[in-house]
Amino acid sequence: MNNIELANYYLENDLFPLAIQPLTKKPLGDDGNGSNWNSIEYKDEAEVAATFRGACNMGIRLKDNEVVLDIDAPNIANIYTGHILQKHGINIYQNSIGRTKKPLGGIFLNTDDISSIENGRWKYKGVPLVEILTSGKQKIIPPSVILEDGKEDHFKFNSDANTLTKFQSVPCKQLKEAADMIAAASLFITYATGEGGRDTAFHCLARLLKNSKHGFLTEEYVADYISTIAGLSGFPVKPKWTKAYLGANEIKNFDKQFKEYWPELPDAAVEKIKLFLNLEVVEETSELETDLEYEDFYDEPMSVGDIIEADVQPRDWLIRGLIERGTLTMVSGLGGSAKSSLLMLLGYGATGTGFYLGEMFEFTKPLKVLYGTNEDSRDECMRRFAAIRRGIKEKDTNNNRVDFKQFHIDFVSWVKRPLNFIGLKGNKPTINTKAITYLQDKIIKGGYDLVILDPIVSFHTLNENDNGSMSYFSRQVLIGKIARACNVGVLMAGHSSKGSSNNGNDVEANTAATRGAGAIADSCRAVFRFANMNLDVARMVWGKKAPQEILARRHSYSQLASGKINNARVKDGEWYRKEVITFNGKSDAEIDAILLINDPSILAAAEEAEKAKVRKAREDQQRVMKVLTDYLDIPFEEEEHYIDIMNAARCIEEYDEDFVKEITSDDVGNKTAASDYRVSTVKVANKIVSLFTGAAYRHPIYQEREFLFVNEKRVKGNKTRWIKMQIFADNCPF
Repeated sequence: MNNIELANYYLENDLFPLAIQPLTKKPLGDDGNGSNWNSIEYKDEAEVAATFRGACNMGIRLKDNEVVLDIDAPNIANIYTGHILQKHGINIYQNSIGRTKKPLGGIFLNTDDISSIENGRWKYKGVPLVEILTSGKQKIIPPSVILEDGKEDHFKFNSDANTLTKFQSVPCKQLKEAADMIAAASLFITYATGEGGRDTAFHCLARLLKNSKHGFLTEEYVADYISTIAGLSGFPVKPKWTKAYLGANEIKNFDKQFKEYWPELPDAAVEKIKLFLNLEVVEETSELETDLEYEDFYDEPMSVGDIIEADVQPRDWLIRGLIERGTLTMVSGLGGSAKSSLLMLLGYGATGTGFYLGEMFEFTKPLKVLYGTNEDSRDECMRRFAAIRRGIKEKDTNNNRVDFKQFHIDFVSWVKRPLNFIGLKGNKPTINTKAITYLQDKIIKGGYDLVILDPIVSFHTLNENDNGSMSYFSRQVLIGKIARACNVGVLMAGHSSKGSSNNGNDVEANTAATRGAGAIADSCRAVFRFANMNLDVARMVWGKKAPQEILARRHSYSQLASGKINNARVKDGEWYRKEVITFNGKSDAEIDAILLINDPSILAAAEEAEKAKVRKAREDQQRVMKVLTDYLDIPFEEEEHYIDIMNAARCIEEYDEDFVKEITSDDVGNKTAASDYRVSTVKVANKIVSLFTGAAYRHPIYQEREFLFVNEKRVKGNKTRWIKMQIFADNCPF
């Protein structure tokens, strides 16, 4: 395929092709020199042809949960290191690309939580060892050619395929663990020990792996890992190194081990390896010192019979449904979902009574609010708050008459010297008393009710994957020293949970844990998920076969939903439209920022789509049963009868060609398929199963009989799937 055909192929398969300047990795952009490459869209095939007609390389701009495991360090960008990745379930021969210098340079994947990816983690001395490229980034692909050191280097696939195919899905936690392990391998290889200390060094590595808190390490994994590092270091592997793993004792001082057995490793490399191998030790004091007797400190037990309802204190809601005084609430979301804009809007809205963000929350009293960020500059905060203030007046008809107390919300940027509440001293979490005292003083003097910290991961330097560290941080610092000590609510921006896509539909899985293996979310009274509308949801709302320009509207919408909802649907929570607000700033320069406006149209469209889906399922049931009634010998006089699901499917194939075409069309969706493609009998059977599962059909003529799907073994052989006729039950949904 030429570049135009290749670009159209990728677009048809829901990937976004990007034209790259010849012999480079730099996108063409809209001016041929890289400008606005990350916002380019193609209106039609003519635009695609115009873009890719000239000489250019080919790249893919990542979107949604598409990622690339980008292996930067040359000493691990090879198939040997790929063996480590395979231990993490990553197929190194599917959608992997390379070139002469880096045979295994990158692997295209899907994952479930890009917001928790922090590429700075895998940098050493400012240079990346590994990166996980995420939504909005781009990666060059074959058949591209670059010029490096005066020579052409050709990109190629590490398989027989000559295009990208369906991406393998790998959980983000698993992907980050794989990145950790190969990044550590790069440092061990770079600073390989001399021949005299080789034995003791690899014995030490085995002991270190035994003391790691990574849950995936096994004897087999360690054997392969040590073999890979030894092989790439040019050393023959010795079985006794692996045996040392089995007999290893607990290590009390990791630094001492490194200095004694890996003396070539610089201190900075040691710190990185401890991070990658999860070697942190969290020490807890065995006894808490207090001058108070327990009897003086704690309340006496109280009988339930002594409770007088009129004396029971109500909850002190700051924003009803969102946050109570003295507690933590977290809003978890992907980068680019406008999470910070949402928190700023919540803070601004909390200064007025009657502010409306949907049915989830109720703003009943004006609050004094402090918004603090370690990531955005003071100027950026000014731009965003100014846009919120102007945008509400101009665009938000729900709130443009609310009396906001603008002098009741303050903001502060600590980006020049990030405010760090807690870090490691040796291997022990140590609270930064000065930072805590500084913030406590600001809160008390300012008389604040609500404190917003954005993002929470920037306020500590602990191992965010360690439950003990994160629990200590959230309960001792955030709750103990800020929320309760200062009698305020703490609202914080967090990253999404492990184990599920943040902009997928399983909201509880998305919000049940953030960075810190769940401890941060566990300490919160409430957790909310904020996510961009994904492609699946867009197709639910606007139709599976909606044109690309309609589906592209999804980029303008984000959903806020409670993490307490299992398997949240489109209708759960609230939807917000991202409205671009512009105004003239200093020197009359045009400034723009995002305002989030509650948009009930998505909920309405989702409800209508769900009703239409139910109607269509009912019509399809009738259609199937008409064919089966007409062409199969169904003994309606009997109380019970079973129709083999495959016989039913073959009957539909023979007598309702239009329905088979409809099933085929749904199966193809927006993908490219051969013109004569037709779904298999199995897929027709699966369609019938879906129609009669959990929704019995009452026959319109023989109304005392109903039909539903059952899965049970009734005869010899493998037949277990049936449409069962039985006496009509009153609980039939139709």
